Amino acid sequence: MKLAVIFTGGTISGLPEEGYLSPSDTTKNMLLKALDSNIAVEGFQPFYILSEQLDGEYLTGLIKCAGELLCGDYDGIIVTHGTDTLQYSAAALHLAFSDSKIPIVLVSANYILTDSRSNGYTNFRYAVKFIKLGIGGVYVSYKNEGGTPSIYTADSLLPHNACSDALAALNGAFG
Repeated sequence: MKLAVIFTGGTISGLPEEGYLSPSDTTKNMLLKALDSNIAVEGFQPFYILSEQLDGEYLTGLIKCAGELLCGDYDGIIVTHGTDTLQYSAAALHLAFSDSKIPIVLVSANYILTDSRSNGYTNFRYAVKFIKLGIGGVYVSYKNEGGTPSIYTADSLLPHNACSDALAALNGAFG
């Protein structure tokens, strides 16, 4: 299996630095070490920000990067992303690539990876499991607190409720 991972930043890619959450290259290695050794991975980084900094220019860069990777020899694409604007990037990628033959799965985390409460590793591992099914399109892998890991279609996510990191979708989880 061969995966492309697009690292864009967000809590899943962050570590504390001088009292603030900052994107860190260390977290890339932490996520990739969680994969089985028989999975080949190529990493890409069109930008590296916290998701509240996302704007049209960054979103266009993400779409361009994913589009180029769809022409490659990958079984799937994983996009690491922050939760603050996850729904918007997922919807944009769905509009651009809903007919993709290979799965594109966005993953994020409610806490940094070094925090025992983080769902980041689970979200990443379940994205890989889903990609192995070979179902094309754009999805989000996310485990709500106290729930089971779920796959959501990218066009069905609802905005976050205030003071909650839970994801919700119009028709529930895809799988």
